[in-house]
Amino acid sequence: MPITSENIFYNFVIDPLKDIIRAEYKGAKVYVSPEINEKDNSNFSVRLWGTNAEQFEYVVDAHSRNYFVDIALYTMQMNPNETFYKKLYNDGERLHQLIFENKTKQTTVGSTTLQWANAIINNMEVNTKEGEEENIEGLHTIKLSFSCNITASV
Repeated sequence: MPITSENIFYNFVIDPLKDIIRAEYKGAKVYVSPEINEKDNSNFSVRLWGTNAEQFEYVVDAHSRNYFVDIALYTMQMNPNETFYKKLYNDGERLHQLIFENKTKQTTVGSTTLQWANAIINNMEVNTKEGEEENIEGLHTIKLSFSCNITASV
């Protein structure tokens, strides 16, 4: 007998994150990738990458998992000043508030509806660069660690 499954991580965690970030930052490129898209010529973009899913609980007719997503906001500025940094910090706070306001986001895909529980930004790092990010002149970053819990019935 074939098993039916839902792509919970992408359809109910990552895709809704993309949607709420796109709605907030109209015109910004929001994409899913483990690394920065170096060919992206925009001055502002947001990268999402699902890093981990941990089993939280099994019960007879449902399972619950915690999902973790790294969010990286990228902005370019060759000559940053205090006004630029004020906006950079504000963008980090804005993303944090956006997640707070959607902490119980409900998403329907086909006939399945699932809802985030305990959605939270666990930490925020400013101008922490890794890998290819270190080679991009003028790049500034806000990195957030997002997590949520989803319980799915079987």
